[in-house]
Amino acid sequence: DVGRETSLPASTAPFEVLEGAADYHDVHAKVYLEGRGGSQLSLFGYTGGDNTAQVAERRIRQPGAAAGQNASANSEWGARATGVRYQSRVGAGFLSVVGGITGYSGAYANESVIGVVRNNGNQAGQPMFRLDRFGNDNTLTQLRLAPELTLGRRGLWSVGTELNTYRSTYSESSRDRPGFSLDTEAVQWDVFSGYASPREGIASYSLGIRSHYYSSGSYLRLSPRAHVTVGGEGLLSASFGFSRNHQFLHQIEVEPVQESAPDVWILSSGTESPGKVDYFTAGLYLRPSPSVFVQGEVYLKEYANLRLHETASPGLNSSLARELTTPWLTNVDGSARGLELMVRHRTGPVLWSHAYTLSRTVYTTPRLLDGREFFVSWDRRHQYVASASYSRGGFEANLSWAATSGSPNALRFEDPTEAERLPAYHRLDLGVSWERRVGSRTFTAGASIYNLYDRSNVWYRTLVPSQLSAQGADSLVDATVPVDVYDLGIHPSFRVGVRF
Repeated sequence: DVGRETSLPASTAPFEVLEGAADYHDVHAKVYLEGRGGSQLSLFGYTGGDNTAQVAERRIRQPGAAAGQNASANSEWGARATGVRYQSRVGAGFLSVVGGITGYSGAYANESVIGVVRNNGNQAGQPMFRLDRFGNDNTLTQLRLAPELTLGRRGLWSVGTELNTYRSTYSESSRDRPGFSLDTEAVQWDVFSGYASPREGIASYSLGIRSHYYSSGSYLRLSPRAHVTVGGEGLLSASFGFSRNHQFLHQIEVEPVQESAPDVWILSSGTESPGKVDYFTAGLYLRPSPSVFVQGEVYLKEYANLRLHETASPGLNSSLARELTTPWLTNVDGSARGLELMVRHRTGPVLWSHAYTLSRTVYTTPRLLDGREFFVSWDRRHQYVASASYSRGGFEANLSWAATSGSPNALRFEDPTEAERLPAYHRLDLGVSWERRVGSRTFTAGASIYNLYDRSNVWYRTLVPSQLSAQGADSLVDATVPVDVYDLGIHPSFRVGVRF
């Protein structure tokens, strides 16, 4: 993110971008065939990726060294998928079979990461920093086969199975972990069934259960779900739901690279138990007229056995870091709760929508902060979105305004004088699209403007070194500058397409 706009004036910044390059590709393909008896066969493929590289000159005061030193950062990811889907009528139901293979790869390298050396008790807990390098490499391959049979008899019955084979590799290179690598293979076999009652009368419900067998550790787990709706489509209705899910594939957040790095995916293993989440929901729905809909929902999520990278772990001391056999903690629990309100109403061709969310998401583990709760990096207490959509013929226009309270400030754990949260975030987006069918072809065109009034919204806050006390691999940081890194400013885009 060296080239992204920040709160630091370019004239005083301790770095200058010398060169940068980025390329991105995204290709989709699909073939669809339909048989006489209603059977359907589709073949699909996808390839996409992104590659970003930057070189900057450090303008850092350093004894016995020239004023300028070059540093580079590279980020790349790629994804590929190919598969087939077949569906055919069987009596009163359908048989569906999906199979395919997907591959993912991501790599990141940065020569200007600030690493914490230790907490200095003689300076009121102020940490000492060094200039460090960080790099990681991650791949994930998945093969999937999933047949499912659905029958429509006094409701909708479903039964099926899903077989997945995974292989994940992860390597990381830093001062503390110069050569960490992990290679995990596993097979996951699920069997599931479900039932949804007819949507008639005053109440409807759905039930389901899914069993999981996971070979790496021979884990056997059950995931039940249930949902009840009372009131149907009348003036007032309510719903209640519960589900349990087990997580064998985990996405972890690596803090030094912030949002600029590709995703990291790792697998559960015999020594690292799967994650689990229990999800409770309840809602009230009001329809005072055909053009007005009001909705209120509450939710609670209880997490267990989450993964948290050591660099994203607040208060992690050096002795605990040395105890870890992997770069992440596994005994992390979490809790998320929220209230969501929405009003939607139509006046002629315009659909108006207002949505507000009050939420709170925290993690806890006995190995950090003496077991106290801490907010996750994406937690935002208040969120509000207002939008207006106009549609007539083949033309559509949408105007939306989003406002949220600030996310947690990661520097708060290093400096108690820092604010607990970043400033509030808001932006206005505009989009228009047009579609017209000519014979067997459909022509489309559209344009959008992100952040219409070009607000400088703080994306995250980080430290930038401004003075070093030594050279080379042992460069200690004597002085740092806290910097706000901004989200994208005004950003127009357009698209054209044809479907046939």
